[in-house]
Amino acid sequence: MKDFSERFKPRLLLFLSVDIIDSTIHKYQAGFTPTWLTAFIDFYSEFPVLLNTGITKAREGCSEYNKIDSPKPEIWKSLGDEIIFVAEIYNHIQVAWLLEAMQIAVKDYNNKPIDGTSDSGLKIKAAVWTAGFPVQNVIIPIEYNTDNLGSIGLQYDFIGRNIDLGFRISKYSSQRKMIISNDVALLSSAFGSSKLKYYYEGSVSIKGLPTELKDYPLFWVDTFVGNGAESESRLYNPVQQSDMKEFVEGFYNSKSKYFMRPFINSDPIFNSPPNGYDVDLEAAIKAMSDPDAI
Repeated sequence: MKDFSERFKPRLLLFLSVDIIDSTIHKYQAGFTPTWLTAFIDFYSEFPVLLNTGITKAREGCSEYNKIDSPKPEIWKSLGDEIIFVAEIYNHIQVAWLLEAMQIAVKDYNNKPIDGTSDSGLKIKAAVWTAGFPVQNVIIPIEYNTDNLGSIGLQYDFIGRNIDLGFRISKYSSQRKMIISNDVALLSSAFGSSKLKYYYEGSVSIKGLPTELKDYPLFWVDTFVGNGAESESRLYNPVQQSDMKEFVEGFYNSKSKYFMRPFINSDPIFNSPPNGYDVDLEAAIKAMSDPDAI
């Protein structure tokens, strides 16, 4: 995995989650013989390839992507039937690029022909969110043995309020709806050359958030393929990117006590930290530098 040893460096990471729909049902339908195992193994091996292919396809369809560095998502962790990728973001356009790539990859996976050799009828769903570090979220280095000689390597874990929020909003995703967090909506909406269409789900109650944040607005990108996909898609009305951006900006302004507007030091637009960030950063560094802190 990418070296995150500079734990105190302000950075924005994008998390891309993809998991199998109704995975438990598939396992039970197979009886006592794990015939589902091949399909699950294929998922772990195939989807990372599809995501990289999606990055290439998206770049081929948008000349603006050739003007910036290609995003480089890596697998952060796998959780049973879920794979979570992480990529450091240096330009807000990379967010739109990875959203397109994820949309392409999910559609390509769900559109695989059923060949009868395994349960290739498995379908997947996705969610995308960001987290800023080291304020509100923390990078934790984890040591592990790299070989029998006892040499030590490092892996990294990520914890914080944005990580928790990302996992919670991912529960609202479906085969059609790739749920995106408000920070993803804000960053990607600033790129007008994207082919993406965005939809507003409405406000939902997110478990675990303070009472003042009971209603959290959700946006999504369409990832549905199959019979009737296009006709059903016409029943949904995409939102204007400018309206989405204005709406999310208002959300951050009204909820600044809890949510930090995302920023990227190297970005031409979103390069300004929110008010008071320096104070929060100093406090975060002090906490992590304490011998009793991780």
